[in-house]
Formats: sequence, C-alpha cells, structure tokens
Amino acid sequence: MAAKALSQILDGRINEKTTANIGTINGGIATNIVPMFAVVIHCGTRSQDLTELQLITEKNKNIIERVVNAKSR
Repeated sequence: MAAKALSQILDGRINEKTTANIGTINGGIATNIVPMFAVVIHCGTRSQDLTELQLITEKNKNIIERVVNAKSR
C-alpha cells in the first residue's frame, strides 16, 4: 500500500520554486515482513511560494489518504 501511494505522489522538482521529497519510510521490526500495524512515511515539501507549498503538500496528503482508504474498504 505504501509503495502504491508513494508511486503517485508529486516529488522531485515540481517547478522553479518548489521541490518535494520522500524522506524516510519505516515499518515493522524485522526485514522481509509485512508490518502488522503501521508504516510511517516522512515527506517534505519546500517552496518559495506559500500557496504552492500548501497546494503540493495537500495534494500529496490526499493521494496517500485515498490509497489507504481504498485499501481499507
């Protein structure tokens, strides 16, 4: 589920003023397992334009929420 969401978010250089990145992904307590409870994804967005910053952050948040909600139905 995390991979599906991450494949859809906006990242890299979005435009001349805005960049976004996937910082870290954590889940589970061992290698090669499916985490039982949670995966934590830290993403970052930087922009010289506050409106653009808010827009990209909200878009990425909505993408992740949409993927999670679709899976849990």
